[in-house]
Amino acid sequence: MPFTASAGQQAALPTNNGNGTLTTATSLTNSAVTGALSDITGVLGLGVHIKKFGTLTGDCSATLQISVDGSNYLDFKTYTNAQIALTNGFYDFVQVKAVGARIVLTPGTMTGANGLNTKFLI
Repeated sequence: MPFTASAGQQAALPTNNGNGTLTTATSLTNSAVTGALSDITGVLGLGVHIKKFGTLTGDCSATLQISVDGSNYLDFKTYTNAQIALTNGFYDFVQVKAVGARIVLTPGTMTGANGLNTKFLI
């Protein structure tokens, strides 16, 4: 069955403008807690991948921060120690409409060469 719609109707259809790109990994440690900013303009859903390296202490957590104006970042979702300490990491998909995203590590008492590698699927 053919799809027929006017140009106006087609323009009004919601679209996901994400390009399916997996961002370069950002390493977060107790000395570098703020991840790289990723441009998520036009994306309706964001894939978040977090994988630990080394040994995390029980008081670590990670927070997804988003920005709607490109300069102010708000906490959007917090990932618990139970989530970020999984050996094989984990993947989360969140619906968000913003211009920027980053992950911030709360290292707690963690020291040394331990931390998180984070990526976004945009």
